[in-house]
Amino acid sequence: MVRAARRLAPGLGARNASFTLLTDDTPPFPEDAFDVVNCVWVLKYILSDAEAAATIEGFARATRPGGYVALIEQVNRSRPLLIEDEGYFEGRALYRTPNFYIDTFERYGMDLRYHALSNASPFFWAYSRIRRAIQRFTGASRDTGPPRRITAISVCGDLLAGRAMRFRSGHHFFLFRKPMDPQ
Repeated sequence: MVRAARRLAPGLGARNASFTLLTDDTPPFPEDAFDVVNCVWVLKYILSDAEAAATIEGFARATRPGGYVALIEQVNRSRPLLIEDEGYFEGRALYRTPNFYIDTFERYGMDLRYHALSNASPFFWAYSRIRRAIQRFTGASRDTGPPRRITAISVCGDLLAGRAMRFRSGHHFFLFRKPMDPQ
């Protein structure tokens, strides 16, 4: 993701963006350093709730007032679920409840602005690739969203897959905003 962002940013006119892959040796970022913090499928690999909360606290600290944290995580609706051999990483993962993320971000001063099921369904990805190709060739607006039928099939496919695996899980998108400092 970081490699792709570095490659695509100049062509999209992003001149003030930097992309960093964090490791255990990465020093903490300064307070109020970022307009946007983006975290995709990371926190589920931090098995300790205390360590996950400390990471979220770091996101909140490094986000400037008025800035956002965008988060996509695999969650389990009813209770935390430990997966011994999670497919993406081939290691252990903890699917926490959506409320864990909402409550923890709010504890560190971030307001939930949006929360929804995020699709990793093949129906949705196939549709979005076709839509992008049509937009490129026709010059159609990128503001148009997917038709409800495609989205409904995609969501239904994700829910059925979760049921087949005997738990209600899915990828969730969260958008948190750090309130502006009172003047």
